[in-house]
Amino acid sequence: MKTHQRILPAIVLLAACSAGLSYAEDNNVPHPASQKPDNAQTYEIKQFFIEYQPYQVGDVLPTHFLEKQYQITDWQKRHLPAPQSGAHWAYLNGNYIQLTESEGKVVQAISGDIYFR
Repeated sequence: MKTHQRILPAIVLLAACSAGLSYAEDNNVPHPASQKPDNAQTYEIKQFFIEYQPYQVGDVLPTHFLEKQYQITDWQKRHLPAPQSGAHWAYLNGNYIQLTESEGKVVQAISGDIYFR
């Protein structure tokens, strides 16, 4: 009798877990591996913060962010698209920001998570 009292809760738990799995499969719930985006557009961000200030595409950043220390030259290794003519990538506050070389206008912003894809 005591053996049945221990086995019955284990069986109930196992049945509940397997019912949840079939629900996820039947309703096309994505699995973590399939949630990984496969292109740069998925990583685009609309707004980002640098030095506690909010910025977005189209804004002009302070000129010190155009300095060489922020520039990214190996954009291919970081899974970034080629910069537009007259622009370059910069790594700022954990994100990749494409800036015009002349005035520092934000052309595109991509989450730093793209590096790990």
